[in-house]
Amino acid sequence: MPKKLSYEYVFDTFAKEGYKLLSKEYINSQEKVEFLCPNGHHHSIRFDSFLNDNQRCAVCSKRKKYTLQEVKDVFKKEGWTVLSTEYKDNKQPLDVLCRNNHKLTINLNNFLNGWRCTECYGKRHLNLEIVKKELAEEGYILLSKIYINTAQKLQVICPKGHKTQFTYAHFYNGERCGQCFGTHKYTLNEVSDIFKKEKYLLLSKKYENIKSPLKIRCDKGHITKTMSLLNFIHGARCKKCHIKFNRGENHPSWNSELTVEDRRKHSNRKKKYKKWVLDVFKNNNFTCQCCGDSSGGNLVNHHLEGWHWCKELRFEISNGVTLCRDCHNKFHQKFRLGWNTSEQFYKFLRSFK
Repeated sequence: MPKKLSYEYVFDTFAKEGYKLLSKEYINSQEKVEFLCPNGHHHSIRFDSFLNDNQRCAVCSKRKKYTLQEVKDVFKKEGWTVLSTEYKDNKQPLDVLCRNNHKLTINLNNFLNGWRCTECYGKRHLNLEIVKKELAEEGYILLSKIYINTAQKLQVICPKGHKTQFTYAHFYNGERCGQCFGTHKYTLNEVSDIFKKEKYLLLSKKYENIKSPLKIRCDKGHITKTMSLLNFIHGARCKKCHIKFNRGENHPSWNSELTVEDRRKHSNRKKKYKKWVLDVFKNNNFTCQCCGDSSGGNLVNHHLEGWHWCKELRFEISNGVTLCRDCHNKFHQKFRLGWNTSEQFYKFLRSFK
């Protein structure tokens, strides 16, 4: 049985690629977690697919399979109405009404990529009041006192209080606050101020982009050279502080009712489990018993009779079998987690063969 990953590890793994984990807890690698991608799409994914299958935001990669109702909801967010009664794929032309009731045909791919009603965009006369009203509908406050045209940069305050600027054309095509979605181009002074608000001192003299590693010092004096601004914005902090102040009684999972003897037994059980893992690997010749994969780092051990219900066989070598991650995931997709039996495994093995 592979070691359960911590919520902090999963959070940091998403943050390294600019994704923000929205789920407040992590159950296991087969349960879907919700996230916000760098382009602001709210979606969900199994962590195993994110980590091992290199799957990312389905909306950005155009892999998401929408239902007709989901398509209608996408258009409805911008005040559009879908007239078509059938939906096959993202490239199917759809009959729609724009927010100003102009009838046109457009496919979902083009809409997601920023295409909008040419009649509205080309002929509609805008003024300061109209622009201000449309920004206010999404919680933005317009600071600019003059409106010239769609290419003019407008000073605004986003719903989270960030002061930023963009053109009306960009806003109409889906651009929003860069600080909220990690696309804002920060200066070195702005980066320094962000760290300073949390009592961190920026030691780096150069800033390239939001993903570049920076040298910083926390308020406890610990220095790190690998913290990126993106990770910091998404909640990452000093690892040394986290380890120091989350040990023993300070740990969120600390159980005050356990005795010293109970803790000693738990520590011994971890040692027994590590030995069991190695013994099962050796017994199976470090090879997946389903597909024959023997790639290093891609193998895990599976309990034939489940760990949580069959306590007497937890550390028996004969109760373990080596599988590659892909076969192990397929098994649990079919039989789920918990109350697994050897009968289920041999049934899975026969169907696999």
